[in-house]
Amino acid sequence: MLRRIELINQNSELGKSGLMACSPSEVIRAWNMLNSPRRQLYKNCRFYFTEEGWRRYGRATVAACQKTGQQYRVIRVKERSVDVMYRDECQVAVRARKGQNYLKALQ
Repeated sequence: MLRRIELINQNSELGKSGLMACSPSEVIRAWNMLNSPRRQLYKNCRFYFTEEGWRRYGRATVAACQKTGQQYRVIRVKERSVDVMYRDECQVAVRARKGQNYLKALQ
């Protein structure tokens, strides 16, 4: 199971965003030590925590959101339902898997 935290910005036109958006400093400190990928990724990749990453960084980030009053939601996906583009011990960059109709249109 992979988990992603999306921050909800009520006073902004952005609506919801990942952790890289304008976050309170306590929230940024909770996940700031994650490794950066060493290669370029597609623009439509989304980062999710692995089980180990959730234990190290995800729970601390949720606690920081609760402490600062930052609204958030946690999205969970099964690894089989996405295409993995990058992986390390704590995080995974994924893209949505293309459906069968998409693949038929390419042929």
